[in-house]
Amino acid sequence: MKRAKGTVMGKLGYRPDEAADVLGSSELLAECEAAGWIKPAVRRTKLTIYDYSELVKCWVRICRGELPPARARKKTLETTAS
Repeated sequence: MKRAKGTVMGKLGYRPDEAADVLGSSELLAECEAAGWIKPAVRRTKLTIYDYSELVKCWVRICRGELPPARARKKTLETTAS
């Protein structure tokens, strides 16, 4: 099967360290997963893969100002302590 000239095939899945780089930190990835915003497409003994579209959806939520519940709690605690 030939691809059209100029098309780019991107990655469809990301390992946890790559997914953490996409979102910004491994802590944020863990918080998003705990909140149910993202889940691995494949989770096996030595293989975990996150779907690219799920990462994008999660990133869009973060860009809109929404925070995972754990991170939101930390932010409100820091604000009230100041």
